[in-house]
Amino acid sequence: DLAILVQAMKTRSTVVVPPHGVTITTPHLEREDSFNRTKFVVNVLHCRQPKPVKPLVAELVRDRLKLHPSCPLYLSKFRTAGFNSRGFGLVYDRPEDAVKYEPGYKLKKMGIAANKIHTGGKKSHAAKKIANVNKGKKLAAKKK
Repeated sequence: DLAILVQAMKTRSTVVVPPHGVTITTPHLEREDSFNRTKFVVNVLHCRQPKPVKPLVAELVRDRLKLHPSCPLYLSKFRTAGFNSRGFGLVYDRPEDAVKYEPGYKLKKMGIAANKIHTGGKKSHAAKKIANVNKGKKLAAKKK
């Protein structure tokens, strides 16, 4: 795609840009059979446009790699310089494999794990505070 842009610039002809104005390439693909996943580098060329949002990039990567919608896709570490962005991606064969090998925060970003609200820590912390207050009163009573 970049070669087409360069050739068009040399010949001063018009370049057909996709409707969203973003071109995706995946130059380095590496299969990891032990983890049932594929890792890759994602290059995003967004000419004269702001950095694209991750859902759009994820959709374009799915189209480019011809992925099934149920395959977990994780994109991270995007760095932008000029009109290029480069990032890292992981695709698991099945959601069960992702659950087996990935930490919870990545599963939440992939949309596999539900965002649970934990309030138990607050309750136990409040109970500790009350216990310490009572403990202090008991110690003061013993000293008298």
